[in-house]
Amino acid sequence: MSDKKKSDLITRVVTALIGVAIFFIIIFSGDLVIGLALAAITVMMLYELYKAFKFNIGLSLFGYFGAVGTVCLCSMGHMDQFFGFLTAYVIILSVMAVLFNKKISFNDVCHMIFATLYITSTIVFLLLLRKKDDSGLMCLVLVFAIAWVTDTSAYFGGRFFGKHKLIPAISPKKTVEGAIGGVVGAVVIGCGIYALVMKYVFAYNINYISLFALGVIGAVAAQFGDLIASLIKRSCNVKDFGSIMPGHGGILDRFDSVLLVAVVVYFFLEKFPIFI
Repeated sequence: MSDKKKSDLITRVVTALIGVAIFFIIIFSGDLVIGLALAAITVMMLYELYKAFKFNIGLSLFGYFGAVGTVCLCSMGHMDQFFGFLTAYVIILSVMAVLFNKKISFNDVCHMIFATLYITSTIVFLLLLRKKDDSGLMCLVLVFAIAWVTDTSAYFGGRFFGKHKLIPAISPKKTVEGAIGGVVGAVVIGCGIYALVMKYVFAYNINYISLFALGVIGAVAAQFGDLIASLIKRSCNVKDFGSIMPGHGGILDRFDSVLLVAVVVYFFLEKFPIFI
């Protein structure tokens, strides 16, 4: 391993450890802190995505308005009002493209709708999980455990064993071996340690079959979240969404897998609870 690669790896690991420490401080600091942290993360992810799509200031501001409306209505369960809000949002964006056609293209409108809804409609599921009975906080921890352990295991699995490219047209560095490593890591390390902590530290009774099945499905979802982000970056011709996290890129580069895992965990637990 070259000196540069060693340095990059050390930077990546140190940043990850600091991030994990901050995560646990936030997650056990109460609902207000969690809510504020999710709000800040959402705004930063939107900023990075809007910047990648090169939206102008006016369009970006309207995007933030749409994001706030989506998160508020969905998290409070007002789905009937959300669909009305979404319809109005799309129509207003389309009218803006007509009135300001020299500054806002139809492609901008389509990209704005996708960018806003992709981030906000998935982040909402983190809020919904937090509100789930007494286990809401632990469900939230599970989302991040699956997503981040999948990312880490896939990274090292590909780094040390990767030979066969996964989808080179979208992400040239990702390998089949890395993808398999991600799933194995999520189940064995992520869900394994999670089960031990839940049982012996917090005294929860665990349905192990449901938990490990969720680990497999969640790991697959995490990697699709990563690939979707790679597809967006390739389409926008950017390497990373940002540089706020050394060795990882931007906030969206770190949370791209979390978004899909949150959705999968929420709907899976609705049918197959892991706490019994």
